[in-house]
Amino acid sequence: MFKSPGGLEELDHESLRVWNDMIMKNIERQSASRFFKSNPDDIANGQEIASVRWSGAPAEPRFCLNRDWAQKLSDWNIRGRHETHNEYCEYRVVTAVDAQGRVRPKRVEFTSELREYWVVLAMKNPQGLQNAVENIIGRKPTWRELYDHDDPSLLNEDELRVRFSIMVAGNGNHRDLIDANVPSQPQGPLNRDNILFLTHPINGLDDLIYVVMFGATPYKVNDSSGERKALLQEIFRAFGVEHLACRNADPAAAAGPFDVVSEGREVAFAKNLGMYLRPLNKEIFEYNGNSIPDAWIKYSRGNEGMYQRLVIGPSDADNAYLDDIYLKKGAAKERIIGGYQIAEILEVGPLVVVGDPSIVNPSDVKFVPPSPSAINCSQAGVCSRMKQLKDDYLSSNIVISGGSRGGI
Repeated sequence: MFKSPGGLEELDHESLRVWNDMIMKNIERQSASRFFKSNPDDIANGQEIASVRWSGAPAEPRFCLNRDWAQKLSDWNIRGRHETHNEYCEYRVVTAVDAQGRVRPKRVEFTSELREYWVVLAMKNPQGLQNAVENIIGRKPTWRELYDHDDPSLLNEDELRVRFSIMVAGNGNHRDLIDANVPSQPQGPLNRDNILFLTHPINGLDDLIYVVMFGATPYKVNDSSGERKALLQEIFRAFGVEHLACRNADPAAAAGPFDVVSEGREVAFAKNLGMYLRPLNKEIFEYNGNSIPDAWIKYSRGNEGMYQRLVIGPSDADNAYLDDIYLKKGAAKERIIGGYQIAEILEVGPLVVVGDPSIVNPSDVKFVPPSPSAINCSQAGVCSRMKQLKDDYLSSNIVISGGSRGGI
């Protein structure tokens, strides 16, 4: 039923069966209204749309601190990635030394690829896994780098999954992997020194399915003015998940299906279930008074409309750096000094299939208590962690001067 994310051809028939089983198990764990369909083919006259989307920039450091600190912390090498990149968009800033000996940002590499897809590849097709990594980093990784073992053919699928998770994928908050002493983030260098796929535990297939299905119910409120459509914060409060309001991904992933089913439309994930990077407008970037070269924006890991990887910025052969590029904002422009500014304008999201409008019956509606006041994200529990991250950043003696960033 479901195909590979991005339309990639790395999974054979058996691997696709495992991928589908993984998706269906996550769907079956959630309660769903009649408007959510596990199979997109069950939606009459279904139309595939890309309207469920959000900014890939980490929201938590910005609402806890401010934009300047959000940029510093989010761009802070592997620590920033592991602590803040929980919007289904992870990136790394590649640096280079210029002719004056300054360490400067050269380009940014983004990924939206789901961890679970790569785990299936690691379990079912080690050779395909090795080839996929080679296509990204430009060299064939060793089996030791992938599995901490010299011959994956001697390992069963459970061993492949655990070893790959330890070295490359992390535990994804999966209980059995935690019990097997798999760390939250990978121990090996492949997905730490490069950006292969998502490793933040919140950027998971299970979280995506949960929040989309959570929103796929016609919620309403009865208050002094009568019956009305519920506000998103009222839904989050009613189910004790106010923290979902304090990211970019979760409110958008819930609001999209909620708006659709409130019109009586059925909704499902598209067959190529995955997280995709929406195309950027090249004209908003300026270099030497002109648009940047086409070669400085490279999409991959998926067919058109389903890209899961983006590299933006000059190549090593170009005598230019990322901080030579300006981002145009109306009449103003801003010099790009890292990945956060690009993540702010880079939209991420899944593809969904929606049906035609229909009557919403009273039995379809779930009522929640009225609570229209906004959720104050600056008081969220995560802010203590963001403030500690700021203190750690300051104590690390990273120096930022004139747009050049040491330690990125």
